[in-house]
Amino acid sequence: TWRDAAWQSVVSEMGSARELRPSRRRWMKWEAPLRRFCAANGLGQWTELAENREQWAEYADHFRAWIT
Repeated sequence: TWRDAAWQSVVSEMGSARELRPSRRRWMKWEAPLRRFCAANGLGQWTELAENREQWAEYADHFRAWIT
């Protein structure tokens, strides 16, 4: 589920015990790195790639190396 700055504000107003996102960092959807990886490698949509578990598993190590 996408939680943006407006959501953060509401949670803060309700009295959240801790900050839910480090300050000064850009909000990013969790799937953004997957989209960029697939686009950079010409793999199409990550959702379609993930439907085939064997094919998806082949790219797992490449993805880990790519994001670090």
